[in-house]
Amino acid sequence: MRGSLACLCLLVASLAHAQTKPLGVFDPGTNPPSWAQFGTISDTASDDRFVYAAQMSEATGFLWLLQLGYHEDPRTPIGPHAGRVLDRLRSACLLPYVVAVSVGEEWYEYCLAGEFARYGGGVNNPACIPVLHDWMGKQHLAAKTALGVPVVWITTLAHPTLRPIPANTDVVALDPYMGPGGSFDAV
Repeated sequence: MRGSLACLCLLVASLAHAQTKPLGVFDPGTNPPSWAQFGTISDTASDDRFVYAAQMSEATGFLWLLQLGYHEDPRTPIGPHAGRVLDRLRSACLLPYVVAVSVGEEWYEYCLAGEFARYGGGVNNPACIPVLHDWMGKQHLAAKTALGVPVVWITTLAHPTLRPIPANTDVVALDPYMGPGGSFDAV
């Protein structure tokens, strides 16, 4: 996720008023680095954390990418969950500072690695790709509809057949993993 947040800069740049390109940070904590203009916040953060994040945003202009449903069963329709999170964001006055949402991350990768086997996905089962493609598109639409912000799809690879971009995706954030000596050019 850390590497992929740089891709979110394109989205935030269209929303920001500054001439400089915004830089993001994964999990900025309570005192983000001075160079960071945005960071991630989980839907599982406490209400106090949401309030603190809103206060920090009001004081500094810091923006947020909401991680939605990362800890939910992947079969859970995200709309009702997003509605509950929306209520918490409004109550904490954080919603105006949430510029985008990601619904889970690296779903294709998890399915191919066998993480969804307990749901019938199997291990290294390419048949899960079209099923997930359809489901993620529906999940993205539900999140976008509930929260009213663009959707960021986080993946290690975007490819027309191997990892097709789900419908209702506004920004693709690539999060490739490289071994020692690797480069982004080789990904």
